[in-house]
Amino acid sequence: MLGWLIKKSPLYEQVKQFNAVALPALTTPARQCNYLAIDLEMTGLHARQDHIVSIGWVPIVKQQIELSQAK
Repeated sequence: MLGWLIKKSPLYEQVKQFNAVALPALTTPARQCNYLAIDLEMTGLHARQDHIVSIGWVPIVKQQIELSQAK
């Protein structure tokens, strides 16, 4: 499905690892899932003309914000 994206991409290993992780069952309560909160700082609100100027993220594991893993 994503072969065109990962074929020559330098992110091949990261995409491969991401795709290898099983998704939680649909019956799994949301509080038992892990999350990755992502923050994008943009030059504006128009996707076709504005740009991303910074990206940050922080994992949420077992309902706890993992500040030591924030980037």
